[in-house]
Amino acid sequence: MRARARSAMGRRALQKALLVCILATVTSLRAPTPALRSTHGRRYAANVWDDLPEPCRQALDARGLAAPLPVQTRSYAPVFEGLDAVVQSPTATGKTLAYVAPLVARLASAERPPRAGRGPAAPRVLVLAPSRELATQIGAEWASLCGPLAAAAPRVAVVVGGTPLERSVGALRRGGGCDVLVGTAGRTAELLRQGRTKKTARSEVVLGLDAVETIILDEADQMLDEDDVPEVRRFMDAMERDYQLVLFSATITDKVRKFARGTMELELSLIHISEPTRQEAISYAVFCL
Repeated sequence: MRARARSAMGRRALQKALLVCILATVTSLRAPTPALRSTHGRRYAANVWDDLPEPCRQALDARGLAAPLPVQTRSYAPVFEGLDAVVQSPTATGKTLAYVAPLVARLASAERPPRAGRGPAAPRVLVLAPSRELATQIGAEWASLCGPLAAAAPRVAVVVGGTPLERSVGALRRGGGCDVLVGTAGRTAELLRQGRTKKTARSEVVLGLDAVETIILDEADQMLDEDDVPEVRRFMDAMERDYQLVLFSATITDKVRKFARGTMELELSLIHISEPTRQEAISYAVFCL
């Protein structure tokens, strides 16, 4: 389905022409990075946080994050511009904020589509995580940047297994729907089935993916090594429109490589990332299609 959607919109050929591979090694977590030029010709400042709304910059500054980490700088342009990417960076190097920040900037700058009555939630961004704990942490990161935007903030819902389904339905409906859905694959699939199967035929449809523009797989190495894989593939196979797919991972396993090549058609014969002693250097990579 995804290949057909890409072909129909002519984006697949465009993204092949825009193939970028960046491999960088930095000497510290706060190493300076040069100004970036995107694949679309847009130039970004060395501090990509300057692209964020002022309330978001102030919130980051209050947390002591006035300067982005290297992976946050390198990921900003491809994520903001809707390009597919595989982003590898060791644990605790700021991967979550690396996609939350550019997506907040993109959503805040776009006109929010009107909602029609009490229909199903129609998120524009879907973030899938392998665990309840990580999904909750991701939701908190979204809240930290969206909160300062007040009425203009993207609406975020977090849905996880191990909690009453009604609580997840309430999260989808709170505030008139959601622009961003963060969840575990199992609970997201359960919500999608509401009202669509014989077992739930009398239930109301509460979630649709027709408006999704971006899918993020956080800790993709874990997600693609567990039982979530069939659900993830079903989400993607059901997509009727073109979308951005970004994988964030601490390690690039064989399963991540296979999934990326089969789903994103990354033309990379070898992805080799090393992690030296954290205090000495951190290697990271951003592969954009």
